[in-house]
Amino acid sequence: MKRILYLLTTRLTLLGAAAISLSCSGEGLVHEEFVDTTSEALAYTPLSSSTPGINTYGYKWSSGNAPVRMTVKASSTCFLSTVGGHFTGSSSRVEIVPMVDAGVEYWYLTGSGISTTASAFCALSTPVVPGTEKFTDTGATVELMGSTTGHTCMLTGVWGNIGEFSETAESIAAQTIGGKWLLSGFSAGGAAKCIAKSATSATNLPNGGATTAVTLPESANNSSTGPTLCALFRVSGKLRGGFVQAFNRKLTVPGWDWAARTGANPSGGTPSGSAGCTK
Repeated sequence: MKRILYLLTTRLTLLGAAAISLSCSGEGLVHEEFVDTTSEALAYTPLSSSTPGINTYGYKWSSGNAPVRMTVKASSTCFLSTVGGHFTGSSSRVEIVPMVDAGVEYWYLTGSGISTTASAFCALSTPVVPGTEKFTDTGATVELMGSTTGHTCMLTGVWGNIGEFSETAESIAAQTIGGKWLLSGFSAGGAAKCIAKSATSATNLPNGGATTAVTLPESANNSSTGPTLCALFRVSGKLRGGFVQAFNRKLTVPGWDWAARTGANPSGGTPSGSAGCTK
């Protein structure tokens, strides 16, 4: 209780009157190891530590653990920022789903499988655009999610299907073609949804992966005018114990930015993917 009161007092002091409604509703408060992901919160307290060089990954879940409650569904949305582990079929998955707790519907981060892991960032006061939540289980279909004008669509679920993310061609992606957002899968399944914010250009990591972090465009900022969040557009390639990740970094100047990277799988080979940000 003392810890919660300390966090509440600290954040109200930092964010001022503009954040009071968020903190009082509980949406502006997260567990100690998590981070707020509104642009205002990132501007003032992007990390649990003010030490330059610390990375933040958002809400975190791994197989064997209970679903992780995130933000209130009616006033937010959440996207996957890390996908990792082994996906041996449709029963192996990571996803963001709504669940009710004490009469309130929240977004939860959860999944299944022997060694799957995920993290997610959420944007407050940014609900899902109606009709844009799509998923594919067949691993070879394309789902139309809507126009690219004023919209950003990102991944909210990843699961195996015909393949096991063991080959370079296997993928699930929210991508833009001909002015439209599409969800497409190849030997894999997944889900995506859209919010009414414009997107930065996708940063495509190489097929051989990028173990050194790649800075995402238009993501560096030291004020509340920066991107609300950055997350994954695509997961592909030889995952099998490796990971694809977008994350927030504390810098000396200009304050914070976002980057993407991959982690090699223990069996050999490296997954790939793409990430971007909302404006």
